[in-house]
Amino acid sequence: MKIRTKPLARLFGFCGYYWVKFPLYVHGHHFKISISIKNMGATIFNGGRIEVRVSYAFVRFPELMRFSVSPINVGDTVEVDLKGRDKWGVLAHGHALLLAKLYDNQNKPIPLYNEKSELLEEQDNGYHVHSFYSLSRGELYTLIALYVGILSAIVLNYDKLIELARRILGY
Repeated sequence: MKIRTKPLARLFGFCGYYWVKFPLYVHGHHFKISISIKNMGATIFNGGRIEVRVSYAFVRFPELMRFSVSPINVGDTVEVDLKGRDKWGVLAHGHALLLAKLYDNQNKPIPLYNEKSELLEEQDNGYHVHSFYSLSRGELYTLIALYVGILSAIVLNYDKLIELARRILGY
């Protein structure tokens, strides 16, 4: 099982293009998710439902969504139809876990594995399938300033870095 998140904030963006993207971070107040499930078993999965819970580190009200899962043939992958409910709001800044439980049509829980066929870690409320860090506006601007500072230091000291590399490599 794989869940992906995509931040929806438009930082320095126009016409749908973004100048700044940070992987593993959600910045802004909303994000989109997508869910794909591959049947790695030896029998057909006859369909069922999936529950996805987002638990934030500093709040006690997790967000829970339930989606139906269509039948999956052996070795096939399906994208779960989220029926327009793919946009979620960030309830708190900081670390967040996405936990999932998959049930067949008989309401029997199905264990979840990653792409490498390794069993995912099971928590109290489901299997840990994804995590992200939600940045506040101040944290986001601090991260941008850090990257700009590092890039500036490299550009300003380019000739010294080249000379150092030549000495180390013996040119």
